[in-house]
Amino acid sequence: MKIALIVLGTIILLLVVSSVWLVETIKLKDYEILSLKETISTLQENLSSTKSELERVKTLFNNLTRSKESILRNPSWEELKTFLEADDTNKLVYNEKSFDCTGFALELFKRARVNGFRVGIVELVFESNRSAHLLNVFQTTDRGIVFIDVTGNENGTGKDKVGYVEVGKPYGTINLEDVKEKFVDCSISCSELSRDLTYAYYSNIFSYSYYSAIENCVELYKQCVDAYNKAVEEFNKGRSSYTLSQLNTWYNNLQKLRNYLVSGDFYIVSKIDDPVKSVQILW
Repeated sequence: MKIALIVLGTIILLLVVSSVWLVETIKLKDYEILSLKETISTLQENLSSTKSELERVKTLFNNLTRSKESILRNPSWEELKTFLEADDTNKLVYNEKSFDCTGFALELFKRARVNGFRVGIVELVFESNRSAHLLNVFQTTDRGIVFIDVTGNENGTGKDKVGYVEVGKPYGTINLEDVKEKFVDCSISCSELSRDLTYAYYSNIFSYSYYSAIENCVELYKQCVDAYNKAVEEFNKGRSSYTLSQLNTWYNNLQKLRNYLVSGDFYIVSKIDDPVKSVQILW
C-alpha cells in the first residue's frame, strides 16, 4: 500500500511538472508568435514605406525624363548636316559580333541627344526574315522625316548616309555629302550624252523617288560607258554615226556624270536588295 502511494505521488508530481512545462512552453510560443506578428507588422510597414518611396522615385524619374524630352528639339536640315559632319560615329570600326549597325545607331542616338536633338531609332525587318537593320531618324523642322545611317566599315572609313525606306522596296542609302537637289537628268538615252547635259531639280531629296532617280543614273552611266566604247570602236573603223566632236562631248559628259555618282572608288548609292517588310520607329 505504501509503495502504491509513493508511485501515485510520483505520477502526480510528474503530471504537475509536465503541466507547468507545457504552460511555460505555450507561453513561450505565444511570445514567439506575438514577436513574429510584431516583426511582420514592422516588415509590412517598411514594405509600404518602401513602395511609397519607390513610387516617389519613379515619379521623380518620369518627371526628369519628361523634362529632358521637353528640352530636346527637332533640328533643321542644315543643323542636322552640321552636326553629322562634325560627328565621327561613322568612323568607328564595324565589328559583326561586338559593334554592328545596332552599336552605331545607339551611339548616334546618345550623341544627338547630348547635343540637344530629338532622335529616334529605326528597326527595319526584311521580307526574307534576315537579320534586322537599325538606323536613326530625325524629324527636321523644314524637311520632315530624314533617315540617317552611320553604320561604318571594318577599316574605320565609313560615311554618313541618308537612308531611303519604303515598305515593299529595297532599303537604299546615298552618301550624305552627295545628296543634292540639282542632279543630272538621267531620263535620257546614251546617244543624248553626245549633246549638252540637262539637269533636274528635286524638291524632296529624302523621298524614295529621289533615291530611285539616282539609282537610275548609276544604271545609265554603266550602260553609256559600254555604248561609248562601242561608238569609239565604230568611229575608229570609219563606220561611226558620231563625229569626233560629239564623241568628245559624250566622253566629257560621262566624266561629269561619274563625278556625281562615284566617291573614291565606290558609287554613292548602295542598297539591301531584300525588300523591307516592316518599319518600327522608337523615339
